[in-house]
Amino acid sequence: MCSCVSTAAAASLMAVDLGTEFMKVALVQSGRTPISIVINEISKRKTTAMVGFVGADRVVGEEAAGLASRSPDSFVTGVADLLGRDASDPRIESLVREGHLRVPVLPPADQGPANRTSASPLLDFGEAAGALTAEEAAASLLEYAAAISHEASGDGSRPRDVVIVASSALGPRQRRALADAAAVADLNLLGLVSPGAAAALQYGVDRVAAVARDGPQLVLFFDMGSGSTELTLARFSAYERRGAPAGQVEEALGAAPGDLARRPKAFAKLRDAVKRALRVLSANGEARLSLLARNNVTAGQLAAVELLGGGSRIPRVKAELSAALGDRALDVHLDADEAVVLGAGLFAANRSTLFRLRPFGLVDRAPYAVDYELVDVADAARKRVVPAGKRLPIKRAINLIKALFNGEAPHVAAEEGAGLVPGADTLAVELFEGERARVADEAAADARDSSVPLGRWRLENLTAALGAERNVSRVALHVRVDESGLLEVDGADMTVTRLVTTTTKKALDEAQNATVASNGTDSTDAASAATLSANETTTTPRTTRVRLPISGGWTTPGLSREQLRASRGVMTALASREATKRAAAQAKNDLEGYILSAQSWLAADEDVLATSTEAEREAFAAALEAAEDWLYGEGEAADRAAYDARMEALLGVGTRLRQRANERVERPKVLAEARQRLADVRPVVAGWAETKPWLPAKEVRGAKRGADELEAWLDEVEARQAKKSDLEEPAFTVAQAYQKLSQVLERRTPPPAPKPPAGEAKAPEAPPTTQKEEPATTPDKSEL
Repeated sequence: MCSCVSTAAAASLMAVDLGTEFMKVALVQSGRTPISIVINEISKRKTTAMVGFVGADRVVGEEAAGLASRSPDSFVTGVADLLGRDASDPRIESLVREGHLRVPVLPPADQGPANRTSASPLLDFGEAAGALTAEEAAASLLEYAAAISHEASGDGSRPRDVVIVASSALGPRQRRALADAAAVADLNLLGLVSPGAAAALQYGVDRVAAVARDGPQLVLFFDMGSGSTELTLARFSAYERRGAPAGQVEEALGAAPGDLARRPKAFAKLRDAVKRALRVLSANGEARLSLLARNNVTAGQLAAVELLGGGSRIPRVKAELSAALGDRALDVHLDADEAVVLGAGLFAANRSTLFRLRPFGLVDRAPYAVDYELVDVADAARKRVVPAGKRLPIKRAINLIKALFNGEAPHVAAEEGAGLVPGADTLAVELFEGERARVADEAAADARDSSVPLGRWRLENLTAALGAERNVSRVALHVRVDESGLLEVDGADMTVTRLVTTTTKKALDEAQNATVASNGTDSTDAASAATLSANETTTTPRTTRVRLPISGGWTTPGLSREQLRASRGVMTALASREATKRAAAQAKNDLEGYILSAQSWLAADEDVLATSTEAEREAFAAALEAAEDWLYGEGEAADRAAYDARMEALLGVGTRLRQRANERVERPKVLAEARQRLADVRPVVAGWAETKPWLPAKEVRGAKRGADELEAWLDEVEARQAKKSDLEEPAFTVAQAYQKLSQVLERRTPPPAPKPPAGEAKAPEAPPTTQKEEPATTPDKSEL
């Protein structure tokens, strides 16, 4: 696994694999496993990608899955398939016809204001809940992903940056709608990544050494989900960028089949049973595999074949795939369910500036093609501007100069408008989505009638713009596809060649030499001649770009600022309602728990029975029963204030009963503790005269008197309490006893000894000296 080091202490990112049936979330955070799967509130590593309403209350994820069978017309799955598609889209019509989309889709006439700029449909969740756009439904899932990531982060930080796994079957409009959904959820979209590219990244980071040793490798990734099947052929190299050469998607293969049953509840129960059976059985008997043939790759050239998605658990799918690849064994190096989202987490960390990763490269391919056609131009043919399967990112320019000048590019315009096609003061260009590089049914994708219009742009005032320049070699509309597969139009310009006058440096040097070499009257003439030579200029052509005004835009440009603000307002209102609902549910749960607990100790606790009268217990039991009846009746759907009011009324009585019982138990304990502490304090205070002679006698007498007074008070209250019954007001409370004891214990720690005066500081003792004993010497013979 690659190392991941954060430059910010609380930085966190998340990656979301928003599938048709399930969603997985990966958290990228410092101070823990760099990239880890986020578990949901019921400790599952994947969550049902479902959104629905119960009345006016939104439910998401596993909670929605548990309630969907009761009212399937109010719940929707496969939200990602709805983004960027209008109600008349064949995909949505197929989902409705086959019974997979039960929530009514509003017709265009009922989809709000006429200036709505999103192609996504409105989903009618009923009179109480109202309609929700597909972007808002997808944003609900993304908000849920951010919420469980927030819980898993441990430091209270909500991820703001996200990478979303986008199927290769999504076109420009669908990808733009997915980006809008992230914006509605108040998330910063770092990018979109295809499932195959994410899985290839997860596969490759652990095999750098193997690729460096064995050379480039080709790996096939087979991803069968509940809505589509996607194949990706990836090439790994230790010295080149890692790319995904090509891919193929079959949107029907692997999808849940249609059902003729029209009873919603029966259909929902049948779907649940089919999901369980899908783990064991498969009805897919054949699959078309043209990916390898298109890329001139044989099965023997594959280093590995990895299975992804739910299809990896179906024996029939494994057998058919193995047979299609020449009975070769399939590989299991990756977790089929989590490899994609973990790879997306790596992609997120690499795109973010908050983390540092080991160097790696990932190059994906354009999942779709883009065509263009000149509007209102005779015999204009549709042409390709962005080819499918080209490496991302892509920048292309549509050169319109020939269309403006009768098929010939002019180099010099004699006068304004000279040579222009009549009526060519404006020129409109329309973009269309071409065939999908990764859709198996290429014949249908190539059909002209099936291409989707994306937008129209009009270049205006061309006569004046072209006439102002004498050398125009190109008039272009610029188109760009970024790493996420998002299509953008960057404007239009014309390329102009202008002659620029420059002075040559060599002539200046000759002028200086001539001035130095000359003398007398001849020097002035030579200098003048050299200066004239220095002022000689040359003209060189320079190419510049001049921006051109354009109008128009996308057919469905996505959410406008006003629509984005309105959608965020919807999400805020739903979140506020959910917070209110959670607070009410918590208050209801607390009230229910207290009622059950109080009924238990009121009937069985001996101390409560001893310290309360039968009338008090009966009255409190009646109050508990009334609250319980209200809770399961009229108060079933009450608000938090009503639950809190009931709880406060019960606590007023119950707390008093429990306090009496607790005092009965704790009073003997506190008396015994106080007497033991007194026995420990008395000898300490008695020894102060010797151990702490600096203490005033008044301080010592006060400590002894405090101990005597406490002992007298303990004797008094103990005698008085012995004469009282448990039903009477006690002679003392536990709090009073601890307060008296703390006053005595405070005197146990007297002030420290005073410091000596500054002038009488004790001189440091000199270190002891040791004399070295000298050895005895023998007297000289001359001294004898």
